[in-house]
Amino acid sequence: MAHFVYNYSRQGKAAIGSPILDKFSHDDLLWQLRNLELLQWQAVDSSKVQGAMERMSFGELISTAETPLQIILAPIDRLGPSASSGLARALVQHYRIPTEYALESGLSLYSSVTNSFGTIEDGEECLFWAHSMVKTILLRFSDVGEPYIGVAKTGYLKSGDVFPQQDDTWAGAGFFLRWRPAKGKDRPGSIVMIVFTPHDALREAFRDLLPQPAWQETLADPLSLFVPVLEYLYLEIARAINAVMTVLKHVEKHVLKRASNQTNSLDFDFVGMNKISTHITHIRESCTSTLATVDRVRTHHESLLRSSTIPTSSSTRNTHQLLLHKQTLLQACATRVSSMESRMQNMANLAFNTVNQRDSRDMRADSQAMKVIAMMTMLFLPVTAVATVCGSNFVTYDQSTGRVGLAVNFGLFWAVTLPLTLIVFVAYGVSYAKWRGRVDKWRRNVGGAAKRK
Repeated sequence: MAHFVYNYSRQGKAAIGSPILDKFSHDDLLWQLRNLELLQWQAVDSSKVQGAMERMSFGELISTAETPLQIILAPIDRLGPSASSGLARALVQHYRIPTEYALESGLSLYSSVTNSFGTIEDGEECLFWAHSMVKTILLRFSDVGEPYIGVAKTGYLKSGDVFPQQDDTWAGAGFFLRWRPAKGKDRPGSIVMIVFTPHDALREAFRDLLPQPAWQETLADPLSLFVPVLEYLYLEIARAINAVMTVLKHVEKHVLKRASNQTNSLDFDFVGMNKISTHITHIRESCTSTLATVDRVRTHHESLLRSSTIPTSSSTRNTHQLLLHKQTLLQACATRVSSMESRMQNMANLAFNTVNQRDSRDMRADSQAMKVIAMMTMLFLPVTAVATVCGSNFVTYDQSTGRVGLAVNFGLFWAVTLPLTLIVFVAYGVSYAKWRGRVDKWRRNVGGAAKRK
């Protein structure tokens, strides 16, 4: 399988009509290609080291003389049909970035992998690449100071179809590094690193490396450049955790207040709690994927040390310790996410059970009303039955005189009705007592079994 995408001239000119850029106009191309930042380091003389940053186009980049250490900050690495993907295609082919990297970047943001780290050898050069995506949370506050998660509308939501505590944003970046180890004094080492879609915090992390006098140590330990990347990913995860925890504490306080005083309205925001739970799941995914990336980088760094591909020195040992430190930080984040998951589950259970208790209380009140109706029905049922059977035979009407009177056997009516009424109530009481006895016995058996467990 071919590892590289060639088909681009490295003679210092960008061929507008080449297959790389054939879908894009000249004006669109020039506008996009001015969004590169080049950070480069070189030794001016034996006593002075220079680090510089310059914004340039792709054509200017490939015409710039190579220096021992170059970091290129590129705006996008999506290889889809949009105009902004032309720059990514040009960089991929010019720097012979492996096709595996292109497959990972995907055709859109939603098809990208959440983490990856790969490495292969290309002759005397070593290639490293990585992708990372972490969940970000926008924390906002209402006019009365209540925290909530900001709403970020996405394309698949209709107008006005916005849910409480919704935020669909992710932070992603892609990294490619080409390292040529030094061989004696005749061939010094060199590094070219391309950072795709860097956020402002990540840009600043690499810009802070410009005045560092120990940049030459990086030429012997290229994986040290992944340390600021991992630190950036950790900080994004930590910010997301703190934002969700702030909102979670507020919602938890609201639920506890309503649950402790059930006379108030129990208008729990179950949709918002579901969204918070989804955010926690995405943050856990970010922790797990970033931990996997750290583990791969650290493991490969150890293999390079064992094989003496990179020298054992205080600088490489520091890199190893920093990678371990980032791993422990992310493990602490994962532990905190587990705590948030438990708190979220407990809070949702409390809200759900509180609503169930309120509904059960309302049902008991309705049951009492139905019991009164049943009692009245039983009271008049025998009378109705007897009157129906006997009809109007207990009442006499003398048409000649127009007088209404009682039949001779009217006493028989009560002699039959009163005993039947008493029998009905006694039968109800006996059957109800037996039913309650069976229920109480079942509850005792269930409670005893639960205690034994």
